[in-house]
Amino acid sequence: MQHLDASSTIPARELLAQTHAAGRTELTPPELQHLFGTLGVAWQPQADPASSEPELRVRLDYTREFGLVMQAGLGGLDGQLDAANFQPDRASVHAVVALTDAADFLRLFQRSLAYQKLVLWRQSRSLESPDAVLSELFGRLLALAHAWRPEHPSAPLMLARLDMDGLRCSPTPHTHLGECAFVAPPRPRLPRPIEKIEQLIH
Repeated sequence: MQHLDASSTIPARELLAQTHAAGRTELTPPELQHLFGTLGVAWQPQADPASSEPELRVRLDYTREFGLVMQAGLGGLDGQLDAANFQPDRASVHAVVALTDAADFLRLFQRSLAYQKLVLWRQSRSLESPDAVLSELFGRLLALAHAWRPEHPSAPLMLARLDMDGLRCSPTPHTHLGECAFVAPPRPRLPRPIEKIEQLIH
């Protein structure tokens, strides 16, 4: 996997500014392809029907309660199965971006069926563990999420959703399905009178 330096988030910020200046809330296909490239993920026009490699899905979603949340799990046709068919943390895993890092999220993802299917597929072909590739991808996504978080002072828009579906890791990460959308940052919440909580409890 090609390594990018810390400045790889700068083109992503420029995409955000361009989208805002054009009055749009979603990236165009060429912009999406460029963004995925900064994340080390190649864009392919369509899936390779000859490949049997398990497909993954990785998402970033903004929630009012927790801010940006990262999700990873089954992708492609498997990802369309009802999550109710699985035990928690089996179809997909979730983590609050502000409270996790790449290593922690990888450990969480290792519980999922998606990870276990991928490992077995690679072992059957005498391929190395996907951990290094996944950890780097998760790290780049988390860095992007922090760069586009609502509190960022230079962000006219904030990330609402970044979705990569049909993601495969061999020979290098690539996908044929994706979208990226933005929203205006929410209005700051009023400060909470934390010093009055004890009095309220009593």
